[in-house]
Amino acid sequence: MKSLDHDVLIFVETLKRYFRTRGELILGFMNASRQDHVKIEFHGLYHYFRGNDKYSKFMDLYKVLREKYGNHLGINGYEIILEENYIVISKDLIKYLLGNK
Repeated sequence: MKSLDHDVLIFVETLKRYFRTRGELILGFMNASRQDHVKIEFHGLYHYFRGNDKYSKFMDLYKVLREKYGNHLGINGYEIILEENYIVISKDLIKYLLGNK
């Protein structure tokens, strides 16, 4: 993975933990419904966030990311849409985070 901002790396690690548990199921649903993008609500990500000295809660990190990047966060050529209460992520990025691409 290219060199990413430290805050983005924390976010990506949270996504990786989430998709290691739920990724194959989500990809299966996406394939069955022919969706290229999926909406992930925050309550699904809270459990997978690992706090640190800078951020004790997922929403603290997310607020900083939205302030820095607005509604579009690029990760190695893929884009995540950052909305107020959820993210929109592509099937290709999920596969990338799982190491399947």
